[in-house]
Amino acid sequence: MAQIKYPIGDSSFRYIRENGFFYIDKTMSIYKLAHQAKFCFLSRPRRFGKSLLVSTLEAYFKGQQHLFEGLAIASIEKEWLTYPVLRLDLSAGDMTNPDNLKSYLNNCISYWEDEYGKRDTEKTLADRFKGIIRRTYQQSGHGAVILIDEYDNPLFSTLGNPNTHEQMRTMLKGLYSVLKSESDHINFCFLTGITRFSKMSVFSGLNNLQDLTLKSQYAAICGITQYELETYCTEGIKTVAQTNGWDCQTAIERLKAMYDGYHFAAVSPDIYNPFSLFQALQDGELLHYWNYSGGGTEFLWRQIMTLSDEKALLNVLSPVVELYDLGISAEGSQSLESLLFQTGYLTIKEVSDDGEYFRLGLPNREVEKGMMRGLLPLAARKRTTDLNADILFLSYLCLDSTLQA
Repeated sequence: MAQIKYPIGDSSFRYIRENGFFYIDKTMSIYKLAHQAKFCFLSRPRRFGKSLLVSTLEAYFKGQQHLFEGLAIASIEKEWLTYPVLRLDLSAGDMTNPDNLKSYLNNCISYWEDEYGKRDTEKTLADRFKGIIRRTYQQSGHGAVILIDEYDNPLFSTLGNPNTHEQMRTMLKGLYSVLKSESDHINFCFLTGITRFSKMSVFSGLNNLQDLTLKSQYAAICGITQYELETYCTEGIKTVAQTNGWDCQTAIERLKAMYDGYHFAAVSPDIYNPFSLFQALQDGELLHYWNYSGGGTEFLWRQIMTLSDEKALLNVLSPVVELYDLGISAEGSQSLESLLFQTGYLTIKEVSDDGEYFRLGLPNREVEKGMMRGLLPLAARKRTTDLNADILFLSYLCLDSTLQA
């Protein structure tokens, strides 16, 4: 049997499908997304498959039917229309410098202008973007599809630098404001990111944006469910079992403890981190892949270091939060609990009967280990007598906490 090729670090749907990489079919949810919303946003932690989702949407709206052969969407889509797709990836390159962001946006818009034309009167990035959207509609007869991946990367990367952050915010706000004004010329608009900044800041004016982040019907659109693991990943499970001298049931239990446990809605299946899970299925080893991958968490650790004592730390790692507070993080006044949830260090553990309050906690052993390592400086600063014991106690308490009425 040929060795399974897992798409680790590759988020191109076209490349995955054309080169025989492993793919778990999410296209039924993608079809629903494309036909039930017009302006929508989804937040997920890093390495959770957001870019693959965007790439799949791009292939679908470009009418690339051959890439979807054998997938669920092929049985329900009959037209396969071709739309003009404008895609931005704001994780490309160093986005901590306003000049780099401006250069990237200018290059993307210039590329689109080469294809769709331009007018001399369009000078600003926003005006040029607006002109392109209108011309795509005029030339194709279809509204544009706008896909913006990691919309918040320039913002999240500069949270510790107020002046630079404000420059980034102003630049992006001007660009995103076009989306609302050109609604008549847009067929579909989808934005992804890690953080969910307030609509009063970068999204002011874009009040028609539907947030899908905590909606149950999209809870599993990124990540891997237990059913998907046990149904489609049997060969990988055997690899883990053979590598470690376990039977397959033990391998499943160890994978679950290590990488499962995410919940992205009040009613949600357990979700595995796909980045770590696929590497474990490929290598057979249960290592801390997500922790090793790093990525823009310095601001979080700086915030955690401001906590006064272990009690304050426990309140952050096992908080009860209101549904509204879980969803919004406005620049300049971030809720540390919300940011930890959005970045994947905390997840929903329990929900109150009325659905208004969530108990958060660490999702799995991999994240627990990463949090423990990150908290060592805090424990050392407080001069605790047994650093590892203190942090282990806090971690297990967070994992086993129950919601109090």
